[in-house]
Amino acid sequence: YDLILGKILALIISINQSLFIMRKALALLAMSLFMGLTLFAQTDETKLFPESIDPAVDYRPTEVLLPQSPLSMQILFIGGYDSVETRAGRALAKQWHDFIGFTPAGPGETGMGWVSVNHERIVADDRIGDGGGMTVFKVERAADGTLQIMNQNLNDGRAGKYFNVQFENVGETGMNCAGITSLADGRIWTAEEWFRSSVNSIYQGGNGIRDTSDFTISTPEFPGFDGQTIKKVDNMNYMVEIDPRNAEAVRKQYNWGRGGWEGGVVMPDNKTVYLGEDARPGLFTRFVADNPGDFTTGTYSYYAYDEATETAYWKDYEITDIEDAANLSASNGYADGARTFRGAPFVGDSAAAMFIRNEWVAAYNGRVYWAETGNQGFWNEFTDYRLHKSSPTSIADYNGNGYNGKIGNWHLEAARFRFPDLKNVSNDSVREWLTASQNFTDAHGRILCYDPATSETHVFLEGGPYPGDGNSSSVSVNAGYPEKHLSNPDGLNFITTPQGKTFMIICEDLNQSSYNSVPAEAQGNRACELWALDMDLAEDAIAQAQAMGKPIIEAISPSDLIRISTTPIGSEVTGAQQTSDGKTLLVNSQHPSTSNPFPFNNSLTYAIHGWDKLAELAERRVAKLKVYENNGSVNTEVMSGDTVYIDNLSGRDIRFEAIMEPEIINGSVFFDITGPVNSTKQENYFRYITPVAGGAPVQSGTYTVTIIPNDQLNRAGNDGIPRTYEVTLMDTTVQTPASPVVGLNLYENAGSVFASITDGDTVYVSNVPSRDLRVEVLTNPQIINGSLFIDIQGPVNSTKVENYFRYIAPLGGTAAPMAGTYTVTVTPYDQPGATGNAGTPVSFTFTVMDSPSGMREATSAPAVAQFNVYPNPVMESLNFNKMTSVAIYNELGQRIAVYENVKTINVNDFRQKIGSGKTFFVMPAGGEKAVRIVLED
Repeated sequence: YDLILGKILALIISINQSLFIMRKALALLAMSLFMGLTLFAQTDETKLFPESIDPAVDYRPTEVLLPQSPLSMQILFIGGYDSVETRAGRALAKQWHDFIGFTPAGPGETGMGWVSVNHERIVADDRIGDGGGMTVFKVERAADGTLQIMNQNLNDGRAGKYFNVQFENVGETGMNCAGITSLADGRIWTAEEWFRSSVNSIYQGGNGIRDTSDFTISTPEFPGFDGQTIKKVDNMNYMVEIDPRNAEAVRKQYNWGRGGWEGGVVMPDNKTVYLGEDARPGLFTRFVADNPGDFTTGTYSYYAYDEATETAYWKDYEITDIEDAANLSASNGYADGARTFRGAPFVGDSAAAMFIRNEWVAAYNGRVYWAETGNQGFWNEFTDYRLHKSSPTSIADYNGNGYNGKIGNWHLEAARFRFPDLKNVSNDSVREWLTASQNFTDAHGRILCYDPATSETHVFLEGGPYPGDGNSSSVSVNAGYPEKHLSNPDGLNFITTPQGKTFMIICEDLNQSSYNSVPAEAQGNRACELWALDMDLAEDAIAQAQAMGKPIIEAISPSDLIRISTTPIGSEVTGAQQTSDGKTLLVNSQHPSTSNPFPFNNSLTYAIHGWDKLAELAERRVAKLKVYENNGSVNTEVMSGDTVYIDNLSGRDIRFEAIMEPEIINGSVFFDITGPVNSTKQENYFRYITPVAGGAPVQSGTYTVTIIPNDQLNRAGNDGIPRTYEVTLMDTTVQTPASPVVGLNLYENAGSVFASITDGDTVYVSNVPSRDLRVEVLTNPQIINGSLFIDIQGPVNSTKVENYFRYIAPLGGTAAPMAGTYTVTVTPYDQPGATGNAGTPVSFTFTVMDSPSGMREATSAPAVAQFNVYPNPVMESLNFNKMTSVAIYNELGQRIAVYENVKTINVNDFRQKIGSGKTFFVMPAGGEKAVRIVLED
């Protein structure tokens, strides 16, 4: 038994290796477990962090994956398999490993320190305790660089390697999710995100906390709570400090309030604590202790926002008793409830800033970072807690609750980043738009950054990217799913290597597999990725953005992330805690599918070793990208997403230059360019330059430039961290395209009217004013770079700017259409919002008339040459006149399905993704025009 407990498993699995090799590795792993041996995998150091994606493997893994690199993996602790020592005897450890804390050993103590692992799984057990749980164990560094679990003897008489944390003295915990490792001294707090509001919610039919009798608090350090007898449920959802050395709870942190707490951070000053609440809406709060290290007395505040002045500030909130603690959060509903979102004492300009599910909190260089994981019900979550134009003006009258939560600048930044046409819209209007039904599906979340020096918060890294528009449904890899995609960041921390290199570590916890959280090939799978971000690169990019007058949100993107690991199907990746020497990152694979092979069918804690071998990354990295003309006037630094306008582009010798750090590196630089012209180039010597088109004439369009440093000439050694830029080159002398407008359709939304318009046409419609008539502008290419300004003149005049496919405007604007003659003039622009250079306007004149009695409405089915679709309207089966590959779009232009080499498709496959409209579009492979299909009920 001890032999099994003493196992150390090391497994390196390349993301690029074959399934055959994976099965072989698993066979070796199983053999080593049977024989009680230690298994060491050979490390392939030919590449560092390869980024290729194989959907058949990477999005359907059955085990933990680690790219081939100097890094290696060791399994330390398996839930439901390893046993823990309790005061009532030995028991199997709980499952669902979440938070990992690390407490360094002090002077005179042996080993490196104590590892604390939360268990989110709720279990009722006489030995291991009811409700949530936590396991601690002590580690030391072995001679081979791995970690060794140490034997311990605790003060209460328990002896062994793994120890169950005892919570009886504080009234148990409902569940244990994330927590805090103090940056000052490694003190540990555990948190409960799942808010408990009733006795049944903690009892859970006898599977949760079985003793639901009232609880008497014993905390002399909190006079307002000490001796109070409260309902057991009201004793849940506090941060709880533990003693990892003796595996027992110290106290519940009543003075930090009751809420759905997730993460937090104790700053290096050992006085300031920041907390994040996983709620909808959730709070961001702060506690400043009166004395360093003593968190029983101090000042507690919540982060508030003034929408009128667009400024954030801290509002003090006094907690003296259980009522104050419970009334803090919107989750509670205790007595008068949610004081923070009404303003205390119910003053509108003191209301709290609202967040969508704050997760883990971390700190670096004095700034505070946290993961706002997002939730696809953004509009619902905020609308009920915010006064807005459609609600009563009296705070007291609104919903009977007086809620007045605030939407901060960071959500305005996120909305404008994803929907560029909002950039010229007022802040108040964007807030109204954000809380309108389904405008903003915040399905991916983001990393936020708070600067204590200014009290400002900004988006540090936006989730995504979104292929298509901001609320796009999932697409396949072949249809453009991005190689790197960040969705629902949850766990967050930093690791600093022994050489001083710092990476932000981001753990995913997918809220869903739709909305492009995974590619279409992986729908229904829940395999999450562990990402690292080079903080030197991030801070340089932010400084560059600020120098160019650009927002921080545009400085870095998911393309700058490094994929470190992927956890098996069904799991989330979490934990992300470094050891005190910076050589190892501790990670959890939580609640994986039970159909995965052992041990990956259990929650487990694994170590990623080798961070001390990454010193070369500090010596070779991509700092900036420059676009310039050899012996010419073009010379500009660019960020990803920039557009550079060049006169007579095709006649210029345009080049990309990678600005490296240091300026001259030991090794080489590889360029991989895709776009209108594809090319690659290897550069061994400074300067690091490549022609944009590899010697061919440069064409207008968007180029993706991936730059990969290597530690040897001719890319013969280890690759460093790649960096990818998307840069659009446009010709200032030629509109692209000059006249993209090729046609006009008139149709009724969710109705039977459809007609292709040519000049002078007359379209007969029964009862024109009662019909929702719209004009649709057809372009070539179908989706243009830029926008269209649609000017409608006639019985009813209106204008509209369209930035996204489809390009549609109501015939009457906001009014009802009237019978008569209309002239629609469409002007293309090469930038969103009808800005930039204007193209050639195109006009269409037509007449809309009420149908004479007995005359059918004008309808026509659009067709594509040599490609026919029938029937139209369609109920279920849609047929094509030939075998072809097609993409399906809804009315918003979102790609919702892709089929390869088909002659018949079933509409029911994607009907639920079509939305409220009654039409969708079929685009054949290589086609220039989509076919509009009407759904038949």
